[in-house]
Amino acid sequence: MPTIFLLLFPFKFFHRFLDCIKMRKQILIAFGDVFTGTFRDGSDGSMDFRCFAGLYLLLRIFILCFYYIPSQHSEVILYLETATCLVFGGILMIFRPFKRTITNFANFLIISLLGLMSALCLISEQKGVLVNLVSLVHIPMI
Repeated sequence: MPTIFLLLFPFKFFHRFLDCIKMRKQILIAFGDVFTGTFRDGSDGSMDFRCFAGLYLLLRIFILCFYYIPSQHSEVILYLETATCLVFGGILMIFRPFKRTITNFANFLIISLLGLMSALCLISEQKGVLVNLVSLVHIPMI
């Protein structure tokens, strides 16, 4: 539920929907502002990137779900995780959704390191050495 709320929060139709169902709109808006406060909101003439809060949460859930796939497919898991990290890192650097540049760069660095560690695990697994470095970098992702 919070993920869907964070994805739809920047859109006006969602605010109209909240008016129609007569929920505690002010509490929900305050909740959304807390989670989307670090993202650009379009007030300075740029695009509204507050929906990235929900996308970022979905990315975390998606990457953590890779560990629930049976271990006989570990090579495929590492390929998917590396590709996911590279694509999302590229999206972060292209759109720069955060208000502060240092936050954009730090998140890009964390995602890129996760992708690099996945690639290193993939290479080591192909050579027959079983190393699981990726679980170390998932701690900040949680």
